[in-house]
Amino acid sequence: MNWQLTVALAFVALASVYLARRAYRSWSAATRGDGCGGCGCAAAPAPRDQSQRRISLSRYMVRRQQ
Repeated sequence: MNWQLTVALAFVALASVYLARRAYRSWSAATRGDGCGGCGCAAAPAPRDQSQRRISLSRYMVRRQQ
C-alpha cells in the first residue's frame, strides 16, 4: 500500500472519530438538558442591571461638548 494512501486513510479515520465524538457530546447534552454542549454557558451569572451600564443624558452632553 502506498504511504500517501495510508496517511490519507488515517486522516479520514481521525476526522470520523472526531465528528462522531462531537455529535455524541452534542446529543447527550441535549438529553441532559444542558442544550449547549456542556460548555457551562447556561450557568453563567446573570448580567447586572441595565440601568447601571447606561450613561446619563447630562454626562453624555458634557462629553459631547468637550
